[in-house]
Amino acid sequence: MSVEVRAARATDAAAIAAIALEVHRIHAEAMPGLFQPATAGVVTAGDVKRLLHAPGNLVIVATADEGTVIGYAHAEEQWVPAGAYKRESRRLHVHAMGVTAASRGGGAGHLLLAAVRAAAAARGCRDGVSLDVYAFNETARRFYEREGLVVLQQRMVTPPDDEGEQGGNIPGGRATDGHALNRSSYDAVAGEWDRARAAFQGRERAWLARFLDGLPAPASILDLGCGTGRPFAEALLGLGHRVTGVDQSERMLEHARARLPGATWVHAAIEAYEPVERHDGVLLWDSLFHVERRHHRPVLRRVCRALVPGGRVMATVGGSEQPPFTDTMFDREFFYDSLPPDAMMRMLVEVGLELVAGEFLNLPTGGRERGRYVVVARRPPAPTSRER
Repeated sequence: MSVEVRAARATDAAAIAAIALEVHRIHAEAMPGLFQPATAGVVTAGDVKRLLHAPGNLVIVATADEGTVIGYAHAEEQWVPAGAYKRESRRLHVHAMGVTAASRGGGAGHLLLAAVRAAAAARGCRDGVSLDVYAFNETARRFYEREGLVVLQQRMVTPPDDEGEQGGNIPGGRATDGHALNRSSYDAVAGEWDRARAAFQGRERAWLARFLDGLPAPASILDLGCGTGRPFAEALLGLGHRVTGVDQSERMLEHARARLPGATWVHAAIEAYEPVERHDGVLLWDSLFHVERRHHRPVLRRVCRALVPGGRVMATVGGSEQPPFTDTMFDREFFYDSLPPDAMMRMLVEVGLELVAGEFLNLPTGGRERGRYVVVARRPPAPTSRER
């Protein structure tokens, strides 16, 4: 069998989705408490086609005789700036790679990985290639070791509950209603929160400017998880923009209404709110990670529908892979459940958005600091008359 590797095309999307499902089935059967069931909707041809045009992404295929697609790889450029502990890193991270069961052992995997390595060098990813392998998958681990990859870091976790859902399931067996817990806690600390968030912190102001770049002035901004309106809604109103703020804490909104009467304030949970108009921009700053991850995709789909063509969304997510957990702030307990940055960026693309920029605001340290990442995405602009 002669195997060749080339860039993926839109006409390959169905074949790639079928291979992705085949690989996903291995994971779903080994860890049903962590992975979604292997149904046809897990990866679609439409998802693959969107990835082909996503900035910084690489999708390649391995073909056999007569051009049949027998394998694929999807990788993405990842840049982590220098921090207090680590040097700057630039890698091409492999999110997925698979070969059909009938074609394994024929050299397709070797050629795909070689092509990814060559692409990393061509793109200036000086730290080469990285990927994740689950501990149960000994076959994959041995393959990558034969290809010269070594283990850099091992993540230890509490065993997943194979009988229950991940969302809202706190390690140690204690279930929690994250929505009710956070509403009660934010109500209790509203005054302290308002004082603590009177000004921007770190690079927040710079990211707000990045988010607003290219939006009309004035713009209509939807702030999901607005809190007391500080500092983002307050700054946006000061710049002349129109703001609709949504929050589940009535006590937080009391502060917002009193200080910023020129905005529209809505008492609602993010996961239940349905935008009633189109907006130029949507903020999800330090709010989506308070919502169970099973709600993230529906929330982002509604955000995409609410954006005008060319509109932008800016969100923060956790900076590392974590199960749901609780932590304390102002001596109150809060619930957190976040996708890691790579998974969130894939989801943004999958719901129809284009990635614009991203950066670690806080790097994970392996202890209590789990990291925080900001990402800006946009709804594709409407085609011009010439493009039509």
